[in-house]
Amino acid sequence: MKLALVIGKAVAEEKHPTFEKRTTLLCRPLNLDLEPEGPPIIAMDTVGAGEGEVVLIIQEGRSARDFTQNPHAATRTMIVGIVDRLDRYEE
Repeated sequence: MKLALVIGKAVAEEKHPTFEKRTTLLCRPLNLDLEPEGPPIIAMDTVGAGEGEVVLIIQEGRSARDFTQNPHAATRTMIVGIVDRLDRYEE
């Protein structure tokens, strides 16, 4: 899993059936200091996330397909949680 910031919505009039009635959001990956890390990515939202929220994403095709319970789902990246708080423990 990775952290990301929701920065917008991706809208498509024509899409794979996997994405029917699902929202796709534009997310900026973040490091553990919540700083941007890498280019934006598009992720299928499964939790009702909104712009400006820090989310947990998975970027593994099999995990995403397992999550949708569809072995033929055309997705790789999904939002699976909204982060309320990030606590870091240093040794």
